[in-house]
Amino acid sequence: MKKLNKIIISKFNSKEELENQLSGFIYETLKKKISKFGNSSIALSGGETPLNLYSNLSRKRIDWGKIDLSLVDERLAGPKSKDSNQRNILESLSLDSEQLRTFNSFEFTLASDGEPRLNKGAVHYNLPFDICLLGMGQDGHFASIFPNVENIDYLLDKKNTELVSIVKSKEKIPYRFTMTFRAISQSEHIILYVNGEEKLSLIEKILDSNLSSTEYPIKKVFDEYEHDLKIYWCN
Repeated sequence: MKKLNKIIISKFNSKEELENQLSGFIYETLKKKISKFGNSSIALSGGETPLNLYSNLSRKRIDWGKIDLSLVDERLAGPKSKDSNQRNILESLSLDSEQLRTFNSFEFTLASDGEPRLNKGAVHYNLPFDICLLGMGQDGHFASIFPNVENIDYLLDKKNTELVSIVKSKEKIPYRFTMTFRAISQSEHIILYVNGEEKLSLIEKILDSNLSSTEYPIKKVFDEYEHDLKIYWCN
């Protein structure tokens, strides 16, 4: 497959240095988009790694009332749960959802069998995203697209009809909601934020091999994202 993009790896000596640089890039990008179009859009991933970055962003003079903020993924947890990406991201940004131009999470109901049903009609993303921030697990997953899950091919297919989906994984909270690669790929800037030698080695292994995206889902981003992919890494 012909590569469509360049992959730019920026390495930093410390998490503080990385987050200062990355928060500055995000701030300037949002500011320029607001100045040009009157609004901007960003999709943010959960997990512990980026929370301090979000705290840094909270101290920037961002006009959040002109920002469309979307969650990349979420666990099946209430919005006040310590496991909720919504709670952790908004708290780190020092925001309430009402302060944003729009806030897009995942609306769902529970069926009688206890399984979640995603309200896909409630999804109204402002595409393309100006920025989409991703992380990567040691298993090569991004968003909540995990290796070898039952619907992996559908989740990674840019031609599918859906922007969001449910994933059943082997994680502590098995049910997840996630943007599909179709949604994520519609971003002007995708930024992959990772730390640790093991993850850098994994990135290099995936880039230098013919491993499948079924085994390492992040490979789909490396291979098929149509713009330059920015990787921010520190040990």
